[in-house]
Amino acid sequence: MEPTDDGSNEQVVLNEAFLTITHQRNKGLIILRWKGYADPANYRRGLDTAREYVATHKIKRWLADLRHMDAILASEEKWTNEDWFPRLIKTGELRRMAILPSKDFFNKMSVERIMDYSAGAIQFKVGYFPDEVSSMEWLFDESMSKAIA
Repeated sequence: MEPTDDGSNEQVVLNEAFLTITHQRNKGLIILRWKGYADPANYRRGLDTAREYVATHKIKRWLADLRHMDAILASEEKWTNEDWFPRLIKTGELRRMAILPSKDFFNKMSVERIMDYSAGAIQFKVGYFPDEVSSMEWLFDESMSKAIA
């Protein structure tokens, strides 16, 4: 799917039944809003699309809205740990990733294992938030402006 642009500063990168990815160009922010279950092919396609976009557009901030995401299969958790996350880290672009945790217990456990597995290699700050407002405040904390800009 080709990115669409409505003339504002928000560009839709991907819009599927399982995930919407948007890029707020004026903020250097990518937002992934997961919507229920993503089968393995779509899960990988969504994360790969976002990673490629971060690398190409030098994105500094990432908001992962997992609140409506269902469980992540063990095979996809392993792929995320061993393949995808190392490639994201190698982009060297991200400075902050905010996570809005899923309501799904199994998703929460998978995300926790993924983040724990990659913790030593991650070169950006990660924060967990109960709502989008607090996540945005943290993502755009002025004390980080020189490091992120």
